[in-house]
Formats: sequence, C-alpha cells, structure tokens
Amino acid sequence: MATTWLHTYGDLLAKHRLKRLIRDELELEYQPILGLLLEIAQQGTHPPEFETVIKILRPAPRPHPLFKSSSKNPKLRELAKHKASPISRRWNLWCQPIEFKDDAIRPASWLMRRHPEFVTQADFRGDLRASILASLRFDKDAGHSELRLADRSGGSRAQLRNSLRNLEISGRVSTRKAQGANRREIALMI
Repeated sequence: MATTWLHTYGDLLAKHRLKRLIRDELELEYQPILGLLLEIAQQGTHPPEFETVIKILRPAPRPHPLFKSSSKNPKLRELAKHKASPISRRWNLWCQPIEFKDDAIRPASWLMRRHPEFVTQADFRGDLRASILASLRFDKDAGHSELRLADRSGGSRAQLRNSLRNLEISGRVSTRKAQGANRREIALMI
C-alpha cells in the first residue's frame, strides 16, 4: 500500500525536507528500507520521482531478507533469496516484486477534499516551497529565522529567499523583521 500511495501521490512529498530528515534523523538501519520503498514507488515515473532522495540512501551492509521472520528460518531465508526482485537485491533486502494496488487507494478528489493542504503540495510538485510549508507546519520554531527555516526545509538560504518571495506573493506565508533583531521571522498564512 505504501509503495502504491507513493507511486500515485509522490508529488505531495516535500522532497527537500525529506532529505534533511533522512540526513539528520533517520537511523542507518532504516535507510535501505526507505530506499527500497522509494525505488519501487518511482517505477514508471519519468523523470524518476524520488531520484534525488534515493541518491543519499545506502543499501544494507549485508544481503538478508527484508522481513525478520524470514531471517530466522533457514528455509524461508533461502526462499526469500531465490525470489528476490532485482530492485530488492540492489538494496540487499530480499523481497519478491511488489505490484501496485491502484484499486485500493482513494482517488485524488477524495484525498484533496479531506486534506486541503495537499492541493498546494501538489501544485508545488514537492519542490522547496512544499518543504518550506511543511517545515513551518511541523518543525517547532522553523520560522524563527531564514537560517533556521533553510536548515529545516533542506535548502540553501539563497534558494529559501527565492522560494519565500513566491510564497509571500501567493499569500501562503508572511515575513516580518523580528523586533530588535537583524532577522526575518516567517509564518504560515494558510
């Protein structure tokens, strides 16, 4: 289900922020699992939807079954190795090919009605503006300064300023000079 959702709605992910979260918060043992998940999800997308994120992830140090239950049983371990897909072998996590279950996820109209913030995410197709909005929404004190917001959203300060101009013009964020300081504070308007 996760790969199907990511394949269908990958444009909703704030990719700059995701890379920052991977770099700063994701334990190494989970990197190959996320890499496998994203690589499967981007199959058939042009250009590859998660290519920039996948580049920072590393495969498992040694090949083994994706599921721990298969690792404990020698017969299941051998079966997992034998049936492993080429993508799973690249990540050293043996699993069978995964088929998307398009009929099991809700249509875009349903998703957007229930999560209106996704409309903006879809408009921005996961670019830095989407990461800025997600950081302001979910990261404590992200809007305290441009420097902090650049760090939380995963962009450079120059990239951030360029994106902030667009977000201000479109009424999605407001910026103001912090009282008694030489910095700008940024806040969500939506």
